[in-house]
Amino acid sequence: MLYVVIINGKHYKYPATVIEFGLSDHLAQKLSVQNISRTSNNKTVLKRSFGKNSIREFKHLLNKETWQEVLTGTEVNTEFEVFMNIFKHSFDTAFPLEYTYENSPYKNGGVTQEIKTSSKKITFTLP
Repeated sequence: MLYVVIINGKHYKYPATVIEFGLSDHLAQKLSVQNISRTSNNKTVLKRSFGKNSIREFKHLLNKETWQEVLTGTEVNTEFEVFMNIFKHSFDTAFPLEYTYENSPYKNGGVTQEIKTSSKKITFTLP
């Protein structure tokens, strides 16, 4: 039995609907899924680009923050949440998600040459 269905409504075209039969307190969910067979291996994926300019922008965004709210807070959980909000905003700004076409499925468990190259580049430290 399926208890929970989670979809990404922002990127999913076919929303789920709830069906109420009125027979009990249990509700049914209807989710239409299209199975489209493609003759091509091309597929659209969301990716982030970690180029030199993007990394430079990320460092700049973090360096221009004063971090006062994080450093002067009295509640650790609140300070961490503020830190993560600042970090995530800077990360999403410098490395936005973009739709790209992928020509072939992942091999080697999803580790592509681009990931290998990026992992070597992302060994930066903040001043």
